[in-house]
Amino acid sequence: MPETKQTYTFHTQVITDPATITEITQSDDSGLLNNQALHLFNQGDLADAKNIHLQALRIKERLDGLDSISTSISKNALGELYFNLRQPNEAEENFKQAIAIRNAAGPQYSFDAAVSRENLAKVYEMRGDTKSAKEIRTSAGKANMVCANHTVHHSKIVPSVMVDYYFSAPNNNYTKHNWQNVASAR
Repeated sequence: MPETKQTYTFHTQVITDPATITEITQSDDSGLLNNQALHLFNQGDLADAKNIHLQALRIKERLDGLDSISTSISKNALGELYFNLRQPNEAEENFKQAIAIRNAAGPQYSFDAAVSRENLAKVYEMRGDTKSAKEIRTSAGKANMVCANHTVHHSKIVPSVMVDYYFSAPNNNYTKHNWQNVASAR
């Protein structure tokens, strides 16, 4: 008997109907709006993604509160969007708010807070402020850092070596090139 393969198809519904959007804003379907915004972001439609993220944020703030984890997710997503729009002031504001919410929420959100700190560090780097980038990355200690370099091959570089190297970088003057051959620096 031949083996049958199971396939999965994923669909994203883009909502443009004002009545449907109004209906969503009256309920707790902010997750649907976030998913739509992410889809638009991935398609390169940053302006519409921003508008949809802002709608989702308004719903979350109204229903869940200004200091809820769900609000921090939208703040972080908006920060990423503003970063990609090359609007560092708006990105910084959203990342700082996400960090504050996530830090206050407790240790179970330390990874999420580390992600937002890394995102904020990239904003500082965009401005050329590597000292502030390093300070925000290291502000919660070695155990609460993430690596934003998506090209790092896990089999070639051990994370603890990267963190030790990062903390020992002289004069706070580092660039992403410092990370490329960390293992050979040991």
